[in-house]
Amino acid sequence: MRPRERRTNRGGTQRATRVALVYVITLAALYLGLLLYGRTAPGGIVSFGSEVGLLFAGLFAAFAVVGALLALTPAPRFLDVTADRVVVIGRWGRVHRLPPLPQLSLRVVRRYSENWLSEEPVELIEVWAEGVPVRSYLASADLFSGAVRAPSR
Repeated sequence: MRPRERRTNRGGTQRATRVALVYVITLAALYLGLLLYGRTAPGGIVSFGSEVGLLFAGLFAAFAVVGALLALTPAPRFLDVTADRVVVIGRWGRVHRLPPLPQLSLRVVRRYSENWLSEEPVELIEVWAEGVPVRSYLASADLFSGAVRAPSR
């Protein structure tokens, strides 16, 4: 049995969740503003049950779901690190198997300091190895510690 270390992506998950919430709340405020304007404008054509109102509601729902998915997807839930491999468990359960940390190359694309979106530093990183395609993750700054840091572009 190999010893396994489970590393939780607390900062990346927190930032992704809060960005998704800010997006959905802002979109909801815009939707309500448009709906209210449509009801009160001269010759207003939008009511809460009208076809235009339902179209706005459908567009709001579609944009909210897609935007939230796009915000949350790059933040993996956790890593399982063993001596011979790293297993990345994605937000929706997808599993990526990577070589051990010393064989991984990592480039920081963007750093986010501690703020109201995350209580710890978060990085948008690219990870790759020989024979492994480049993958991007929104991760806590120390999640991939042990990987070889490539110079930033």
